[in-house]
Amino acid sequence: MPHTVFLSAGFRTPLGAFRGDLAGLRFDALALPVLQATLAASGDVEAAFFGLPQTTGWGPVPGRRLARLAELEVPCFQSVSGLEALFQAVCAVESGRLQHVLVCAVSQPSQVPFYLPQAREGKRLGHARLLDGLVHDVLHSAWSDAGIWELTSHLAERQAVDRADADSCALQARERGRSLGMAGLPIARVMLPARKRQDPVELCSDALLERPADEHYAQRKPLVADGKTTDFNRATLADAAVCLRVSCEASEGASRLQSRAVAVRPRDPLLAAATALEQAGAGGAGALELDAPSAVQLLANLKVLGRSPDSVHAGGGALARGWAPGAGGLIGLVELLARKPERGAVAGGDLSGQGYAFAIETP
Repeated sequence: MPHTVFLSAGFRTPLGAFRGDLAGLRFDALALPVLQATLAASGDVEAAFFGLPQTTGWGPVPGRRLARLAELEVPCFQSVSGLEALFQAVCAVESGRLQHVLVCAVSQPSQVPFYLPQAREGKRLGHARLLDGLVHDVLHSAWSDAGIWELTSHLAERQAVDRADADSCALQARERGRSLGMAGLPIARVMLPARKRQDPVELCSDALLERPADEHYAQRKPLVADGKTTDFNRATLADAAVCLRVSCEASEGASRLQSRAVAVRPRDPLLAAATALEQAGAGGAGALELDAPSAVQLLANLKVLGRSPDSVHAGGGALARGWAPGAGGLIGLVELLARKPERGAVAGGDLSGQGYAFAIETP
């Protein structure tokens, strides 16, 4: 019989805007505050599961490097996203092989480099092609030769998502984010390196929450021709790290994992989260966090679930705070755990069409 699994509210860093305050930090300096804060609050663990969506430039086996810096002499396992790492951790604890583990995700799109593919062979004459690693490795589908915004445009057509509805959804999300602010969120503060003639600065709030309201959002041009997604109704890329503890023992303030599911929907990758929620029996959960980088994707998934935009993202979600690819789902879960709903769920997916969903209940 599977063991009962409990999730303890962990910590996340503030979300830094793309090429913003957190862009200059090494990935380990970004992750270490959440690792240390979670370990200090929860005690020793037997293993660490890392979700690292992009590792180019981070050195060999970056998950083990993070464990060493956090003084964790335990086995480490590395996945491509925080929710995938959480799924593996939950399976290990449910089986009884492990009792207390750590799950951490780090996303730093600001640090993904450009590639010069022909440089190793030598370029004797002519122009050389420069490849954007962020678009090629993070924002591109592993199933079809399409980027995330092309997929979003096709999704809007199939699910009949209107541009005005997408704009309204994004506007409401940002208003909720500004009204809630950082109240009640488990934030691990990050020290930014000192600049010339300045002292180190402590970053303790999400940079994107301070954006002024855009009064001309309806005039924004779509990201792809005839599309419904614009710079306004999509989430801004963000740098962040997040961490939580998974255990087979209940602790003060911990939530019990009620169900979990993984779903594969390669032909409709942006709807994998809704499919996973349905398989987990959590589509009607009272509090819901969906890792969606655009209002179109959010509305399309909610349409599949038969829910309204008012029923998700108490804090505005990625549309208000920014989207950290590969870590956004775990960030949503940590925020959900901090609010302690009686019943709640979080879901997300990747561009290959693999989605994860977790339903929780708080005593």
